[in-house]
Amino acid sequence: MTAELFVEVLKHFIKHSGSSKENPSVLIYDNHETHISIDIVNTARDNGVSILTLPPHSSNKMQPLDLSVYAPFKAYYHSAMDSWLLQNPGVPISFYEIAEKAGIWPFNDGIFTEADFIPSTVTDRPLLQNNGQPSASSSTNSLLCREEQPSTSSATDIL
Repeated sequence: MTAELFVEVLKHFIKHSGSSKENPSVLIYDNHETHISIDIVNTARDNGVSILTLPPHSSNKMQPLDLSVYAPFKAYYHSAMDSWLLQNPGVPISFYEIAEKAGIWPFNDGIFTEADFIPSTVTDRPLLQNNGQPSASSSTNSLLCREEQPSTSSATDIL
């Protein structure tokens, strides 16, 4: 990475985030020397981007994705691998065993239950037609309309 190239990265962020002085945004990244230059600061300021840099060697404590996504994933992954190793003593873990845990290979469309997807229902949004109106099938994607849908499972199956 160079400071000149990072200006292009910042412009890409601005373009795809829609950041402007009227619609400001915050960009959080490490404070590597290539990420700070007068061009970067001016480009950010002119486009409503507030830059927040994190101190070096602090990603394990401060970077949001490390705290909210990667740390829980690593804990789950290590637990799953420990369990697999106990059930398969002396067998090394390969890509195939890792892919099997996720139902990728061999393909297993039953690896997840409906309960595994319950946390994601808070982000369900109705599907819109070209005219901006909700489509007839969007009610199947809404928790609010779940009572109207026939169900093949009971509440105890989900919980």
